[in-house]
Amino acid sequence: MRSILFLVFFTLISCQYPMMDEDDDFSDIYPTPDYLRVISIGKHALKLEWSPMYGRYADSFFQIERSDGDTAFVVLDERVTHNYFFDYSVDPAKQYTYRLKAYNSWGESNFYYVRVKYDLFHQLKTTIDFPTTQKLKISRSGKMFAASSENLLMVWDNQTLQPVQEFSENSAYIGDFEFSALGQNMIYTSDSIVKGIHLPDGETLFTFATKNKVAALASSSDLSRIMIATSVDTGKSFSFDLIMYQPDGRLLWQKSNTGIVYDVLFTHDDKEVIAMHYGKICIFSARDGSLIMESGSEGDFYHSPALNYDGSALLFLRGNINGKYLNVLDLQSKHIEEYYLRESHYNSIVSFVQMGNTDTLIYGDANYIRFITMGAERAFYSFAATLNQIRYVVYSPLTGDLYCQAPGEPIYVYGATKSEQWRAY
Repeated sequence: MRSILFLVFFTLISCQYPMMDEDDDFSDIYPTPDYLRVISIGKHALKLEWSPMYGRYADSFFQIERSDGDTAFVVLDERVTHNYFFDYSVDPAKQYTYRLKAYNSWGESNFYYVRVKYDLFHQLKTTIDFPTTQKLKISRSGKMFAASSENLLMVWDNQTLQPVQEFSENSAYIGDFEFSALGQNMIYTSDSIVKGIHLPDGETLFTFATKNKVAALASSSDLSRIMIATSVDTGKSFSFDLIMYQPDGRLLWQKSNTGIVYDVLFTHDDKEVIAMHYGKICIFSARDGSLIMESGSEGDFYHSPALNYDGSALLFLRGNINGKYLNVLDLQSKHIEEYYLRESHYNSIVSFVQMGNTDTLIYGDANYIRFITMGAERAFYSFAATLNQIRYVVYSPLTGDLYCQAPGEPIYVYGATKSEQWRAY
């Protein structure tokens, strides 16, 4: 009798609450579709794509709605079963806002919004197959750029986009790399080894070993001084040391237990070195390591440091619970100007870079490439690239090309030439 009652009870419960499998996401919040991308087909047609749903949301339907700003949202389709949708009824004279939500028997998500317009946007020039990119950098002259994976470093000619050199370290991890000022040489790290390379022939200029694994490095213009940040595993956490070396491996000065270091840079005149920590920024004398400046506040985080075009200022991101701010540090006066980034996504801004000798700065923000023109009146311009979460954006002053990379994606090269197309903005 008890067995029969239990069977009836189990059947009733199973009907009311569907069984979950091991891949189910037990979150109470239905995930919102993200990375909504716009692909231009023609003047009167475009395609929307977004990330697929997984787990117990894999069988989701999607509802697409559209507004032209003058009217309320109109449902275009409420039972889309794929992660894409074609719209063949767009007018190039209008700007639209789309919103997308997912739903199934478990519930429904919030709406994801994207604005689109038909305008002049940077045209995709080509892609370079290097999907495991860990870091992406360009030489100061703009003649070459390089990308690293876990154990491979590739260098390309910026004008021909053809490979120049390839360095493989087998099972060792390539932590960081940097071009010399003229771009003829470069240094890179392989676990705890630092190597200097002459790029035209690939010959090794110097090699020396550090005590611990290298997390970040920078060099003076002529490679005569090399600044590294090493990570030390204490067993319970990681500690970082800042060490200045000569190319022969001789230690010049050292700062121990500095806290987590994300990046290090030399100023263009090679007189100072900058260390970007999680919660502060420090500037030291390159000669003896004496502290010149320290700035930071509890609750802030700092990242994405970069020198501007002429090396007179440091660009970096400061963020906290109130928002994200572009900081411009004048390296002469040590004065900081700050600008609120009103259109940014949460925790997704990367790679500040100046657009040549202009007042325009470029940065990545989720799947957007954003441009901000500094001055008395700041102007914003942005477009959503054809890739997801952007990790790196670099700009070539030589060709005007933009190089963008996202995890698992090739390197996307957007040319200086613009063409009329539908794009998110």
